[in-house]
Amino acid sequence: MRRSRRNCLWDSKIVYITRSALFGIGVTVLCLMGFSAIMTRFSASPMVVSMMANISLCVGCCVAGFMAAKKRRRYGIMTGIYCGAIIYCVVYFLGVVVLGRFISMSLLTKLLMAVVCSAIGGIFGVNTKIRRPPP
Repeated sequence: MRRSRRNCLWDSKIVYITRSALFGIGVTVLCLMGFSAIMTRFSASPMVVSMMANISLCVGCCVAGFMAAKKRRRYGIMTGIYCGAIIYCVVYFLGVVVLGRFISMSLLTKLLMAVVCSAIGGIFGVNTKIRRPPP
């Protein structure tokens, strides 16, 4: 006999995606801190600094998509895209608040990088082995 599982707030799709996006932002910040520690030792050109920022954004989005899709166990690409869009919006909003102006030079490319990397993370998250069957 199968027991029914109660639906609670913590089991919803929105909570999984939001929690994973916040974790992805944390990973992005940690990557940025690591890269800034490396840059204190060596002088870097602005192109290298931009590349390090893009790598940290991609790593954070990939981790967020992976975690959300692994917890949800279905719709990996869409879950990853949602996580990437949330992370991009938060990073963009914080950039506007900190710099005080609208930056449009690499707006579309950063959005595309965030969405693609988080979708790849979502694909990997859905296809990982689990110890228990999905709910």
